Amino acid sequence: MLEQLRKGSPLIRLLIAVLFIILFPWPAPTAGNLAVAEYPEEAGCFLWEVETEAGPAYLLGSIHLGTEDLYPLPAKIEEAYEKSSFLVVEANILAVDDEELFSLASSFAINPGFQSVEQYISPEEYGMLLEVLAELGLEIRQVSFFRPWFLADMIAHTRFVKAGLNPDLGIDRYFLQRASGKKDILELESVEFQFMLFSELPPELERLYLRDILASGGEEFEEEIRRLLASWQTGDTGLLEEILLPFGKKDAAFHELYDRLILQRNRGMVVKIEEYMQKGTVFIVAGAAHFVGEAGIVELLRKRGYTVRRL
Repeated sequence: MLEQLRKGSPLIRLLIAVLFIILFPWPAPTAGNLAVAEYPEEAGCFLWEVETEAGPAYLLGSIHLGTEDLYPLPAKIEEAYEKSSFLVVEANILAVDDEELFSLASSFAINPGFQSVEQYISPEEYGMLLEVLAELGLEIRQVSFFRPWFLADMIAHTRFVKAGLNPDLGIDRYFLQRASGKKDILELESVEFQFMLFSELPPELERLYLRDILASGGEEFEEEIRRLLASWQTGDTGLLEEILLPFGKKDAAFHELYDRLILQRNRGMVVKIEEYMQKGTVFIVAGAAHFVGEAGIVELLRKRGYTVRRL
């Protein structure tokens, strides 16, 4: 099986596709103490300008899979990109070759000894997995050796594609292709970091992540995708917060999962953003989920004393 992966089988393409979900994990329900930030902003793009001593920096909230009707992008986004000397992304997916992907998969996404995922999840969860795979036209023998977290992302990716989204049309990929050979490309994280992020989840959280994906019906999933696209196209941060930051009494485990996948990363990204803003005018693209709410990047920068305005 390792040789099959190494030789560039369809599984390598699957790994590449799933990387886009790793960059933008499907939102898990959160605990009620994650309040929505309230500050007056006009509707528009998911684009902000940060005032710094080295010049303006631009923040763009991205969706990592897209549709053709997202393009052409609004002129203000293109203008901000053109003004910038550097492109900053979560991870430079275009720089990952098959050999590196093979290494990451064998280290982080595959069960030890290619054991079946059945050994790592409950009988009920395994039954749910079989049902969802059948619904998606997949067979368990094709994917049983993947870790629970990777199966969750694979299922999410398949549902995204069935709903009409395409990783080739993601906002990140668009700007990575634009910048290739023309601008320096910097990373807030790395592909390896994001594989490690999921692989280091405690077993109970990894199972929770998979179970939450499995419990989402196909129609429900597609409706949330439509709402997600609508929020991005209209610049509606309120709608995105409604999707990503639900209120109400939730299991504490969900909060821990959200903290690991989003909130801790927000804090780490802000540290890197401050570093990169000292270099000059930067255009920073990260998943839109990282910018909204009181614990989002925009508010974290404001709390550090920066003036951040919506464009």
